Amino acid sequence: MIKETFTKGMVLATIILMDLLTGMEFDLFVPSFPELKNQFSLTPFWAEALLSINFAGYCFSLFFVGSLADRYGRKPIIVMGLLTFIIGSFFCLWALSYLFLLIGRFLQGIGIAAPAILSFLIIADTYSLKKQQSLFAILNGLLNLSAGIAPVIGSYITLYFHWRGNFMTLLLLGLISLAMTLLFIPSHKLPDHKDPFSLQAYPSLFQSKPLMLLIV
Repeated sequence: MIKETFTKGMVLATIILMDLLTGMEFDLFVPSFPELKNQFSLTPFWAEALLSINFAGYCFSLFFVGSLADRYGRKPIIVMGLLTFIIGSFFCLWALSYLFLLIGRFLQGIGIAAPAILSFLIIADTYSLKKQQSLFAILNGLLNLSAGIAPVIGSYITLYFHWRGNFMTLLLLGLISLAMTLLFIPSHKLPDHKDPFSLQAYPSLFQSKPLMLLIV
């Protein structure tokens, strides 16, 4: 009983950390825009493009995360996503040019989609239906809170550690999330029959008017 409680607690702690990382990674570095513009001689448009390219990577990855998780399992795809996020964070942290920043931010967006989406499915696997509802509400609240407070935290990080400090923070959070995922997120048994991954199912998705309205 104690072991089961501890296991569930660590699973929840891991998911909360991934949730906080998801909320913070988008705009933590926004207060360092003036430094980035001076460092790389950027116009305001190109500084703000670092937000857009990240969101584009996130949206692109969303179309494949679910299908890949159904085929290969949730934990491996979360690990792959976090590794991609960590690689992107290294690109940003050691960026020698603006191009490296763009690539890094795009990789961060692609990578963060897996833990952002699949962590909710792990909650569904681990907890009862009644408990899931309260946990989903808490996680959504934490996600919005972390996204809102991230620029405030980023401003203090920028003040003392400059623009690279923000990407170092994201890198450390990504590494901790990866370690906790490997240690505490369970691997679930996959179905014996797995449909092959195919892009042929995607055109029908884009023919759905409710989906397209939601995307827009």
